[in-house]
Amino acid sequence: MLDKPEILAKLRPYIRIVYRYTDIDWNVKPSGMFKQQELPARACTLEDFGTHPEGAKVYKEWNGYSMICPDFTNFDIKKTRLDSQTWLLRGSMSSFRISRGEFVIERC
Repeated sequence: MLDKPEILAKLRPYIRIVYRYTDIDWNVKPSGMFKQQELPARACTLEDFGTHPEGAKVYKEWNGYSMICPDFTNFDIKKTRLDSQTWLLRGSMSSFRISRGEFVIERC
């Protein structure tokens, strides 16, 4: 189960688990067109599901399964083109401005 911190720590030499945010802006020079930021992954906690009762219900229903959340502990909003502390996904493939979030597991 990947939701146990000690298991994630043991796997770090072999796999890298991150959340990656990519922002593509076709209106700027090619050198600045793509901006990416990665956040480390960690085991989810009840706090990640907010204070709404529905969030607690979802968390409890998935208890016992691997739930991996982005770690926003060292998230620097100034390094992104975002307006809030959440990753804002916008645009479509035909837009001049596109953003996407990815859950990435890579072998080291």
